[in-house]
Amino acid sequence: KSTLFLVLIFIGLVLYVWFYEIIGEGKKRFKEEQEKRVLKFKIEDLRSVTIARRDLDMTFRLKGNDWFLESPIYYKAKNSSVTSLVSQIRIAENEGVVSEKAEDAESFGLAPPQFVIRFVYKNGARDSIMFGYKNPIGNSVFARKNNASEIFLTNHLIGDNAMKRFEDYREKKVFDFKTSNVHRITLTYPGQTIDMERVGFKHWEIKEPIKYRADLTQVTDFLNSFNDAEVKGYIEDNPKQLKKYGLDKSRLKAEVFIETGQAKKTLYIGKKIPGKKGESYYAKNEIYNSVIAIDSSMAAPIMKSLYDWRNKMVVSFARDSVDKVVLEYDNNRFVCTEDESHDWFFGEDKSVSANKDRIEDILTAVRSIKVLKFLDYKNLSSYGFSQPRMEFQFMTRDGIEIETLAFGKMAKDKIYLLNKTYKRVFLIDADHYYDLMIKKFELIKEEETEK
Repeated sequence: KSTLFLVLIFIGLVLYVWFYEIIGEGKKRFKEEQEKRVLKFKIEDLRSVTIARRDLDMTFRLKGNDWFLESPIYYKAKNSSVTSLVSQIRIAENEGVVSEKAEDAESFGLAPPQFVIRFVYKNGARDSIMFGYKNPIGNSVFARKNNASEIFLTNHLIGDNAMKRFEDYREKKVFDFKTSNVHRITLTYPGQTIDMERVGFKHWEIKEPIKYRADLTQVTDFLNSFNDAEVKGYIEDNPKQLKKYGLDKSRLKAEVFIETGQAKKTLYIGKKIPGKKGESYYAKNEIYNSVIAIDSSMAAPIMKSLYDWRNKMVVSFARDSVDKVVLEYDNNRFVCTEDESHDWFFGEDKSVSANKDRIEDILTAVRSIKVLKFLDYKNLSSYGFSQPRMEFQFMTRDGIEIETLAFGKMAKDKIYLLNKTYKRVFLIDADHYYDLMIKKFELIKEEETEK
């Protein structure tokens, strides 16, 4: 019983120390810190913040989780800069009163102040802090709240933040969005508009001025550069005329449409900037009335021809969709078929094993052909397609056509190629033709040839 009694006493002492000494002391310290705070507010309760300096006034408004400059111009603010300043003020403490006489304000650099920070809350309430000289002793600055007579010391780092360059408060990224959310791209060039849409997770299609598969690599490069690029320089805010920048009748307009709410990001690109190290261009975000400079690395992926945006592959089938290959040239017809066990056979009767590796080479080689020039689907005989040099049919095991290619006339070191299935004519390097000229023995498995 005595042991149990001592244990209970011990537990009681532990609880007393925990609740009254540790937790109680923590609450007491927290309360003291709160009482010393210059301003008591939550960031989400703010409507706007104004930094009034002798050289400049800047007003920021909180919209959702982002800060925007409202004056002297409307522009996306750099969230980290504004949030850092607001957070410093939120935790700023009154580090000691130095005077309670308003007439002393001038001697502390508070009449007029070096700068003023004003807060407007969502409920309509307002607060302001005036900042004066730095204290010559210690790391603090003289301040007064809401023009009161009391002058006190507080954190000097607030002043370092408030006195940053105007450019440091502006968002450096030209745009900010998730590339996976983009579903449409429209590029307006002089005399031509190219309109592309996403038709699958990794597939894009040109809708205007022609209907054609888009080059995924080009689209991806464009989206990445469009989203990752930063402003190289702020040229002019509220410009009186855009002509001198080549932005009145822009050489190029790029529009990116975001799925959520069908919002879009629009950038106008003007003249090349002369006399600068490294190529850059004048540009303008449609939302903001500011001329900026962008690096050529952002402009280059946009300044492309229709050829650049088109998919350069001559076939569109997936490798796994082909189970039968028919090759015809020089009055020869070779048929190779893959069975359900993925074994290949030569001939219509499938009695001879085919050289699987060579057939795979054919499928890889065909899918690797790159278009040098896209041609009109007309006057096919002029390209030599009335009597093709060679023809490949790619089919399913049941003989359903997937795609058919025909090789026509030579044009020096080039050759004309026709995709019969999709009615498309191309000019390609003749080396592709020579690589695909296959002899019968190459298609038969080596053991079968020896027999």
